[in-house]
Amino acid sequence: MAVRWLREEAIRTAGLVDPEPDAKWLRGGRAVLVSPTPGSPDVPQVLRDWADDEALQGAAMAVLAKREFFHFYTSDGQTGYSLSAMPLPVGFAGDWAAEIGAPSTA
Repeated sequence: MAVRWLREEAIRTAGLVDPEPDAKWLRGGRAVLVSPTPGSPDVPQVLRDWADDEALQGAAMAVLAKREFFHFYTSDGQTGYSLSAMPLPVGFAGDWAAEIGAPSTA
């Protein structure tokens, strides 16, 4: 679930940084095309590429499955964009399941 959320956040962030010209939230507003810093990556495209790459998402899942911190970072030379997730123990889940009568997974 965490990687799915990170994927959606990557897409959402890319859309905020580089919106479609007909984006509803731009209606009536002013959008100004800004050239990227020479030599810097196209951050919205980097985020979209990560969101479309199943191998990179699989690597993120592998990191999280080992109970390790996952961090993806990109920058355009002026602003950094970060996606991160960390597994947290949820000891309450077993108690909650028992309380509602869910079958035990133990």
